[in-house]
Amino acid sequence: MSDHHRPPQDPAHPHGAGHSAPHSEGTHPEGADTEGADPEGAARFRRTLARVMSMQVAALVALWWLQARYGN
Repeated sequence: MSDHHRPPQDPAHPHGAGHSAPHSEGTHPEGADTEGADPEGAARFRRTLARVMSMQVAALVALWWLQARYGN
């Protein structure tokens, strides 16, 4: 690929555009012991996860019903 088609590289991000940076400070690598670090955040995450999963199940049921009713 020629240079004029490449996105400009931001000097603040040495990996260039479109690449995620390695773990920054304050993030936990996989396997780190984070149990109990933020109980309010964990509870909020579980509530959000339950809402998202329930909406996905409802959408799948609605799609199944529509396909059963109007499909071939």
